[in-house]
Amino acid sequence: MKSIARKEFDIVHKTIMEVGKRQFLEKGYEGANLRDLCKAADITTSTFYCHFGDKHTLLFALVKEATVGFEQLLRSCLNEITGMVDECPENFYTEHYRRDIPLLLDYIYRYFDSFKLLALCGQRNEWKDFIRRLAIVETEYVKKISAGVWFSKPFLEEMMVFIHYSFYAGLFETVIHNIPKIKAESIVKPLAVYQIKGWNRFAEEMEVMGLGELGKSQEDYLEAILVLQNQHSEVLSVDVARHMNFSKPSVCHAVKQLKGKGFLDVYEDGSLHLTEEGRKLAEGVYERHRFFTEYLMEMGVSAKQAEEDACKMEHIISEESFRALKMGLKKERRDRKTHGD
Repeated sequence: MKSIARKEFDIVHKTIMEVGKRQFLEKGYEGANLRDLCKAADITTSTFYCHFGDKHTLLFALVKEATVGFEQLLRSCLNEITGMVDECPENFYTEHYRRDIPLLLDYIYRYFDSFKLLALCGQRNEWKDFIRRLAIVETEYVKKISAGVWFSKPFLEEMMVFIHYSFYAGLFETVIHNIPKIKAESIVKPLAVYQIKGWNRFAEEMEVMGLGELGKSQEDYLEAILVLQNQHSEVLSVDVARHMNFSKPSVCHAVKQLKGKGFLDVYEDGSLHLTEEGRKLAEGVYERHRFFTEYLMEMGVSAKQAEEDACKMEHIISEESFRALKMGLKKERRDRKTHGD
C-alpha cells in the first residue's frame, strides 16, 4: 500500500510541476494563480499544499535542477582548466572560453525553459543572485591559479567579479530573448573572443601599471626571498611558493616580472638571487615589517594580529613618513629612559 501511495504521490507531484511550468511560461509569475493551476492539474488546493508551500516554492522546484547543475558543470570545467593551465596561468581565459562556452551553452539549451522561468518569472534578485554566484565561482578559481599575478591590488577581486558577472549575464541573454540555439552559437563565439582579448589586454595593462611603482605582491615576493636567503644558502621558486602559500605557477610568473625589472637574477640551477637594487628594496620592506610588528605588540596587540597588520602597513607608508615615525619613537623611548618612566 505504501509503495502504491508513493507512486500516486509522485504522479501528482510531476503533474503539478508540468502544469505549473506551462502556466508560468504562458502567464508569467504574477499572472499564474493557484486556483487555475489546481484546476488544470485536476487537484484541490489542499492537495497542492501537500506538495508545495506556495507557488514560489513550486517555481523554485522547477528551476533548482537547472541552476544547481549549471554551477556544478561550471566548477567541473574550471577544475579541468585549472589543471591544464597549471604551468601557465595567463592562458586560463583563452582555454576556458574556447573550450567551455560550447559546453555551457549546450547545458543552457537543455534546460532552456527552466532558465527562462527563473529569468522572466522569478523574483529579480533571485536571477541576479544566480548570475553573481557564477561570477564568484569563476573568480575563486582565478584566485587559486593567479595569486600574486592579477591580485596585487586590493580592488581587483571585486572588479573581476563584476566582469565575470557581465559575461554570464550576457551568456543568458540568449534565454531572455528566446534566441534559437544555432543563432546563439554564432553570437557567443565573438563574445568569447571579446572576453579572451579583453582579459589578455587587461593583464598587459596591469603589468605596465606595475612598472612605475612596485606592487604590494611583488614587494612581498622580494621580502620572502630575502627572509629565505637569510635562513638558507639556496632559494628556489618552490621554496617561495611554500613560504607564501602561493601556487608554483604564480611564483614563476612573479619571478619572471621581477627578473625583467632588474630586481632578481635566476641562475642556471634555478636558484633565486636578489640584485643589489632588489636587496635594497627587500630590506626596506622587511625593516618596516619588523618595526610595525614590534611596535604594535608593544601597544598590546596580539602577535598574530600585529603580524597581519604589519604586512599591510609596510606597503602603504612612504619612506619619509616611516623615517619620521621611527625617529619620533626613538626620541620618545630615549626621553622615557631619561626621566625614568
